[in-house]
Amino acid sequence: MNELRYIIGGPQGGGLETTSEILSWAFARSGYGIISDREYFSNIKGRHSYVHATVSATELPKHLTYPVDIVAAMDAETVFTHFNDLRDGGYLIYNSDDDSVNYASIPSMERELKDS
Repeated sequence: MNELRYIIGGPQGGGLETTSEILSWAFARSGYGIISDREYFSNIKGRHSYVHATVSATELPKHLTYPVDIVAAMDAETVFTHFNDLRDGGYLIYNSDDDSVNYASIPSMERELKDS
């Protein structure tokens, strides 16, 4: 692996920060460089949040880019929000219990995304 780009998304307060820290530590400990950015809303719990990261065996990019190789979803909102950020042939990791969730039923989902 020379470079891996990923997004991990889920509700604030759902373990996203811990997951990101563990992955970053594991990649760095294995000798890879990692750059990541956390996107979150200014509330305590519940709204969508995500980490966008690039792991590299060579030189790290100056900024994060799309599309990503993996989208790991801790909730259905992440699937709907970041599906188009996934490269062709990329991997979507999600809980199959979310298969029946309709995007219209997600109260925290951005109106612009629901309308598109």
